[in-house]
Amino acid sequence: WIGFLHNQSMSLSDAFGSFPVDGDMVKSNNSSATYRNGNWRNGFDLEPGQGYIYLSNYQGNKTLIFSSH
Repeated sequence: WIGFLHNQSMSLSDAFGSFPVDGDMVKSNNSSATYRNGNWRNGFDLEPGQGYIYLSNYQGNKTLIFSSH
């Protein structure tokens, strides 16, 4: 689970930048999106104060830092 603490909504592409790898998924209470070929399929906006599940196919350690815009 990750919390989204920004004060305004943000698209998945803006929020995660270059973090995702092919096959990664983000789930909210009522939506899910999968990262394929450089794009989020069924993308949605992250909303302030909400929590999300991020499932990654990355093999190794990686630190998620949300974009500031």
